[in-house]
Amino acid sequence: MSRFFKFLICLLACTQLAHADEGIDCPATALSLDKIYQHVEQIDQQRRAMYKNHISGTMLVDNRPAQFNALYKQCLVGKEYQLQKLTSEQLQRLFRAIYKVVFYAANVEAAEQLLPVLAEKIRRGEKVEANIDRLHRVYVKTRQFDRANDLERKYPEIEFSEIPAIVDTATAGRSMFQVQPGTDKGQQQLVRKPFAFAKGGQVIVISTPICNPCKRMLTWLQTQPELMQVMAEHSVWMASVSGNLYWQDIVQTNIDYAPIEMRYAYAKSDWPEIKYWATPTFYFYMDGKLVKQVSGWGRKENGEKLKAGLKLIGLLPS
Repeated sequence: MSRFFKFLICLLACTQLAHADEGIDCPATALSLDKIYQHVEQIDQQRRAMYKNHISGTMLVDNRPAQFNALYKQCLVGKEYQLQKLTSEQLQRLFRAIYKVVFYAANVEAAEQLLPVLAEKIRRGEKVEANIDRLHRVYVKTRQFDRANDLERKYPEIEFSEIPAIVDTATAGRSMFQVQPGTDKGQQQLVRKPFAFAKGGQVIVISTPICNPCKRMLTWLQTQPELMQVMAEHSVWMASVSGNLYWQDIVQTNIDYAPIEMRYAYAKSDWPEIKYWATPTFYFYMDGKLVKQVSGWGRKENGEKLKAGLKLIGLLPS
């Protein structure tokens, strides 16, 4: 396919995604699971088209948060659920649909809609352990740690992902979690701290300790002393907002690849200019302004792209 036609397809898809709430024709009052899943499939198809027809050198954009928020607004808010009339399969499909909204959009309001669905499943005596685990992940993702801890106390038989102690020292604005030693020996805690861009060039690396391309990149970086020094001094490695903190893995990653330190984004809304959170993705900033994106990690090609980005923001000589 020619670059021009790829551009047209990508432009069409971007236009559709920019108006995510248009064309969603769910009934005004009744709940329509068929319509909901039709739109979920459309969202997935558009995402696949975006990747397939992505033009090298242009920024990748993941519009699923906006799309799933539109789906929630048009197809779930204000609808007559009548949960008792739904079959067990329909009830589970509804739970999964709402969970997808929260997963992609971190929609706190949508998270509340999971509770009556879960309560109905419990009333029927259905197995709900997997649903409760998903609700725990929802609370972690939306940073409702107290509610996640409440679930752990209420359901001690379920093996939830572990949450260390949380220390919130941030104020308004961008912030991150850092893993630090706790007050008790051998314990760790997540400390939320404000973040501000440094003057000049800086790189934000979207990463996660369970991402194999991230590990390949870090292993490669250890063989590049000059680049390692630049990245250690001028980059911030930030795990996306997720329902699992993987904090033990982050502790080990920070040991294995020191002086690189991986942290957590507190909320995606702190980073409105970041539209793509796949790992690894490198965002190059100059004086706090985003100027370039490099996504993925192959072999030599990505190394050259990384160097080009660092040159662009003055961290390597041109």
